[in-house]
Amino acid sequence: MFNRHCVDTAFAKQPSLSDGLGAEFILSVTKLKDERLVCVHEVQNGKIGAAKPIDKSALSSMIHNLCSDVPVDHWKSSKVLYQSPTALVWYRDASTKPEDLWFRQNNKVTHIKAKLPTLVFVEHKTQLYIFAASSNKVARSTPLYHAPLCNINEKGSLCFGTADAPDRKDTLAVRMKKHEDAVLTTNFSHINCKKTFKVLSRKNHDTNEHIEQWQVFEASGLRPKASDLVKCNATLEDVIKRLER
Repeated sequence: MFNRHCVDTAFAKQPSLSDGLGAEFILSVTKLKDERLVCVHEVQNGKIGAAKPIDKSALSSMIHNLCSDVPVDHWKSSKVLYQSPTALVWYRDASTKPEDLWFRQNNKVTHIKAKLPTLVFVEHKTQLYIFAASSNKVARSTPLYHAPLCNINEKGSLCFGTADAPDRKDTLAVRMKKHEDAVLTTNFSHINCKKTFKVLSRKNHDTNEHIEQWQVFEASGLRPKASDLVKCNATLEDVIKRLER
C-alpha cells in the first residue's frame, strides 16, 4: 500500500530555526486592521513557545526595563516641550545679554554680538528645524516666526554643513546642546530663506544685507521682536502635527 509514495523524513529531522537560541522570550507583532497585536513567546530549550498576547501598559513597562541601560536624563530639562519616538522639541530663552554670531564669506569672518529672540528647536528623525517666538515662554499654541538666522530654509530646516550632528543614543541634554552649538557656535555662511527679517522680506536681499540688519541690532542693544520677524502662519502644535503625520 502506498508503494508509489515515500515519506521524506529529512525535513522533520532538520533543526528548528530557533534551536540554540539563548533568548528568554521573543516578541511578535501582528497587524489586525488598524491595530497591532503584540504577543510574547517563551523560549525553552531553544524552542519558541505559543503566543501570549500582552497589553500595551505591560509592554511599555517591559520595554522600559529592557532599555534601562540606555543613557537618559533623570532630571529632564524644563525646556523640553514635546517628545515622541521620532521627535524632540525644546526652546532656548531669548538673550538677556549680547551673544556671539559668526559669519564667514569668501574667507572673510564677521563677528557680531547681538541679542537673540526665543528660539524653538524641533528635532524630527535626523533633521533639525528652528523657529523663533516672540514670547519668553513657549507652549503648543505659541505662534512661530521664521528664525532670523542663516543656513535655515523656508520650512525651518537647518543645513548642518560641517557642524556635528548629535547621535540618537546621546542623552537629551547632550542632543540639545549639540544642536544649539551647530547653530550658535559655528560660522554662518549664507541665507537659505528670504524671510529672516520683515524689513528685508519685501526685496530679494542677500546675505550681506542680512548681516547689516544684525549689525543694526548690535548697535541698538535690542533683540528682534515680533514686528521685526516674519510669521510662519503656524503654531508649534501645527508644525509638530505636520511632521508627525
